Amino acid sequence: MSLTLTKLSGPLETDYWSYSSPLNGLVNSATYQLVVAGQSNKKAYLVNLHIITEALGAATELIVVDSTNSLNTLFRIKIGTAGLVNGMFVTFATPIYASVGGGIQFRTTTASITGAVYVNCAGYIV
Repeated sequence: MSLTLTKLSGPLETDYWSYSSPLNGLVNSATYQLVVAGQSNKKAYLVNLHIITEALGAATELIVVDSTNSLNTLFRIKIGTAGLVNGMFVTFATPIYASVGGGIQFRTTTASITGAVYVNCAGYIV
C-alpha cells in the first residue's frame, strides 16, 4: 500500500525536514532533537532513518521518543559491540509521529565507550 499526500496550501518544501548526526556521532547518551512541529495543531512525522555505527566499546540501544513524553518510545533498536558497520535503513510504511505540537528526539541509552552511532533521517510536519 502506498500513501499519497496532497498539500492544500503553502510551499511543499516547508513541510519536509531532514536530519544528520553531529560530526562525531551520538555519544554519551545525549538527547538530540530531530524536529519540533512548532505549532499546537501540527504533528511531526518520521518516515525513514539510516543508522550506521562504528564498532562499539559497549552495546547500546538507539531510541526515538516523543519530546513531550520521553517515556513514549516510538522506535527502539539494540546495537551490539560489532555495531552496524554496513548500516541499516529503516522505512516506516506507516510513519511514526510525535504528539500534537511536540517533537521527535533520539538518543543512545548507554555510552558506547568507543565508537559512535550516526543517524540520518527524514520526515514531514502536518
